[in-house]
Amino acid sequence: MTTGAAGDLQQITQITRQMVTTFGMSEIGSRALTDPAVQSSDMVPRELARNSMFEKLAEDIDKSVRTIIDSTYEIAKTHKRNNREAMDKLVDVLFQPGMNSEQSSQNLLIFLQKISTENQSEKQLKPKSTFSMYIQ
Repeated sequence: MTTGAAGDLQQITQITRQMVTTFGMSEIGSRALTDPAVQSSDMVPRELARNSMFEKLAEDIDKSVRTIIDSTYEIAKTHKRNNREAMDKLVDVLFQPGMNSEQSSQNLLIFLQKISTENQSEKQLKPKSTFSMYIQ
């Protein structure tokens, strides 16, 4: 694993732990589980460490963090798989041989405008009451 990938995983874990313990964004509930006086967001309140009754809560926090990370990873893989053709076209647009960065930027803008126009046309053809068309 590269240093960049390791740093990304560390940052993802830290942000997700904050989502669960600070912002209440999990099935545990909408309550802060960290002590605001403690600098590190990874630390649960001191009572959690001292009281065995709270060991389950600490396990639930870890489980929630793992569940969120795993599910978002699966969503990202699905998006990548579903949009592979567009990603390949984007690579072709950006890395055409003999093009300087200005030409590549212009090609990118044209490509993005074309995709935006296609997406607008698609949305007009589908019924707007269907929520699932916005989720993939």
